[in-house]
Amino acid sequence: MKLTVRILRIVPFACLAILSLWVAGRSPLGRKPFQFDWSISGSELAQVVTKANHLISTAVFFLLATLAVGTNRLLLAFVVTMLVGFGWELAETTVVGHHARLIDLVPDLIGTLTALVFVVLARWVVQRIRIRETEVTDSQLERAGASPPS
Repeated sequence: MKLTVRILRIVPFACLAILSLWVAGRSPLGRKPFQFDWSISGSELAQVVTKANHLISTAVFFLLATLAVGTNRLLLAFVVTMLVGFGWELAETTVVGHHARLIDLVPDLIGTLTALVFVVLARWVVQRIRIRETEVTDSQLERAGASPPS
């Protein structure tokens, strides 16, 4: 049963990652020689941070990766999400009409970090609620004259 649950948690991330890499690598207009732009400039940076599709996509991928690996392995979820983003850029290196650039990883990084902050805050809130429930239960037991479980 535990293995089945683990597989079911991984499937959404894996399927979406494979599908998105396939879409990024599709080349209806043909192929071009391998080309990857390693340059980074301020004007390009200002332009790429507005790529909402990358910001949203990587945030969703991070949430699915977190579902797949669990909330105690957020670094792993972060790494696999960024690997998917890097895979998109690699897939675009030979696609006519697309430009694979290192700077395009910036919105991926921003989207992933935003989702990471969201998950960390959500995890903190859940932990605080659990602590509060435990404190309330213990105080109710003390008032009733019973000792809290150890």
